Amino acid sequence: MSTGGLSKVRLARMHDDMAGHVERGNVPGIVTLVSQLGEAYVDAIGMMALGGNDPM
Repeated sequence: MSTGGLSKVRLARMHDDMAGHVERGNVPGIVTLVSQLGEAYVDAIGMMALGGNDPM
């Protein structure tokens, strides 16, 4: 367990999991926000609508 900040390994694993949902077509896009101890991580994957051209 980390003593502070965000784990790059865990964030990468979360990104891969969320990207999988988009790739399988479960959702057109997803935005993830994690905040811990004053540090924030935001990850936007995919499009705003199915078949759309506007990124998240």
